[in-house]
Amino acid sequence: MNRCWCGNRMLNEYSANYFKCDKCHTLVSKYDFSDTLCDVNDEEQDLYGKDYWEKTMTKVAGKSTIDEMVDMYLSERVIHWLKYILKYVKLGANLAEVGCGLGQLQYVLRRLEFKQLAFELSPDICNYMEQQLGISIHCGPFVKKTDSYDAILAFDLFEHLLDPVIFMKNCSESLNDQGVLCFQTPCYDPDLSYEEMLMQKPRFEGLLEAEQHIYLYSKESITTILKKHGFTHIIFEPAFFGDDYDMFLFASKSPIVTNSDEEIDHYLNSVPNGRLIKAMIALFDRNKELSEQYKVADNDRTLRWEQIQELEKLLQESEADRVARLEAINELTKIINSSNDKYESDTRGGLGENCS
Repeated sequence: MNRCWCGNRMLNEYSANYFKCDKCHTLVSKYDFSDTLCDVNDEEQDLYGKDYWEKTMTKVAGKSTIDEMVDMYLSERVIHWLKYILKYVKLGANLAEVGCGLGQLQYVLRRLEFKQLAFELSPDICNYMEQQLGISIHCGPFVKKTDSYDAILAFDLFEHLLDPVIFMKNCSESLNDQGVLCFQTPCYDPDLSYEEMLMQKPRFEGLLEAEQHIYLYSKESITTILKKHGFTHIIFEPAFFGDDYDMFLFASKSPIVTNSDEEIDHYLNSVPNGRLIKAMIALFDRNKELSEQYKVADNDRTLRWEQIQELEKLLQESEADRVARLEAINELTKIINSSNDKYESDTRGGLGENCS
C-alpha cells in the first residue's frame, strides 16, 4: 500500500512492514494487496477460504477443530460482547454482523430472538454455520440495505478492509436513524514509537500481520472516519483482550439510548433461551471476578516473594559482614596478643639485666 485510507501518500517509516500516516494516525501495511483479496474461489488457497479457519485460526487459538473454537468463543468473548450489545442495541433488534467468523455471536443472538443476518466469505464456512448453528447467513461481502438495520456488528474485521471508507459509507446508509454501529479492532497508540510500543505494549507485535491487517487504527483515526460518515456519538468500552491491544466501541448518528438492567433482565426472562443466557453471563462475571482476585493474590504472592528474596539477600550480606568483622576482630586480637607477648618478653628481659 502506498497511501492511507484518508488519502495521504506522504507516509513515514514505522517498522519493517508498516508505514505510519501522521495525518490521521493510522498504520498502513507495506504489502501490495490485490483487489480480489476478499474473493474465495479456492477454499484452500484463497486467504479467507476455509483453511483460514480450519488451519490458521485453530492453530492461533490452540484448538484442533472449528467446533472447539466455537465452544471456546461462546464461553468468553461472545459473552463479553453480548453484555454490551444488550446495553446499547435495541432489544430484539434487526441486526447484521459483517465478517461473522464462525457465527458464534449470531448463534446466541438468534436464540435471544434478535432478527439476525450474518455475512462471511467462505462458502464452506457459511455452509458449516447454516447446518451446525442454524443462523441466517449471506455468503459474500456486505450488501448495503438502505435504512434496514437497527445495528451493524463487525468484530475483528475493520483491520482487514481494503477500502474502509466504502464500508463505512455502506454501514451509514444501511442503518436507520437510531441505528448503532459496533465493532472491535486492534488499537495503535500514535504517541509511542514502534520500539516504545514493543516495550510498553509487547502484545502489539502480534497485530503486525502485514499480509492480513491492512490498516491498524488509533482511537483518533477511528473517531475521524466515524465522524466523516456522520457517527458523531461514540462510546468506547473495555476491550475483551485489553485496551492495550484492541478497542471496542459503539457509534451512532443520534444519541445512543441505553437499555437499563431492569429492561435487559425483563427481556431475557421473556424469550425462551433468555434464562440460559443469563446463567452464562453470571458464570462469565463470576469467572472474571475470580480471575481478578487470583491476579491480585498472585501479584501479592510475587511481591512477598520478592520481599523474601530481598530479605534473604540482606541477611546474606549481613552474615558476610558479620563474618568479615569477626575475621577482623580475630586478626586484631591476634595482633594485640602478639604485641602483648612481645611486650611481656621485653619486659622480662629488661628485669633480668637489672638484677644482674
